[in-house]
Amino acid sequence: MVPHVSTVAEAKAVVEACRYPPWGHRSASGSGPALGYSARSQGEINTYLNEQTLLIAMLETPQSIENADAIAAVDGIDVVHIGSSDLSTEMGIPGQYQHARMREAYGATAKAARSHGKSFGVGGVREDLEFQTWLLRLGMRYLTGGSDVGYILSAGRADVKRIREARLT
Repeated sequence: MVPHVSTVAEAKAVVEACRYPPWGHRSASGSGPALGYSARSQGEINTYLNEQTLLIAMLETPQSIENADAIAAVDGIDVVHIGSSDLSTEMGIPGQYQHARMREAYGATAKAARSHGKSFGVGGVREDLEFQTWLLRLGMRYLTGGSDVGYILSAGRADVKRIREARLT
């Protein structure tokens, strides 16, 4: 998952850095844990690791949305993913994920992903099942709706609330 991919040149650079030959120029890998420590030829290793790698380009600026179709067309990018918090902030409407301009961005990116056989992802949209359902209908197939820290804090707050309520009764 690579943040702030705004141009085709940046998307191609991401592929170059993250994919093994023939798609990119990531350093050769040996027979490590991702391969079950099995002995394979370098060509087999490259093919296997490229197949097992999910490469996500995060679109987080108005420029990236303008370039969504061209970014989605880059071979080696699997998912075009809107970072909603950053994009809405860059647009001057921080946190307003349902704003008309954000909806247009989601729609344009979903269309770009579909037209190039890629997946469409969205991050930052939490606790709004109705809006998440709208995004699913639009074509979203990858959602980062929270983080490990957020989930841990949520569980911790629930425990503290339960304990406080038990103490007061």
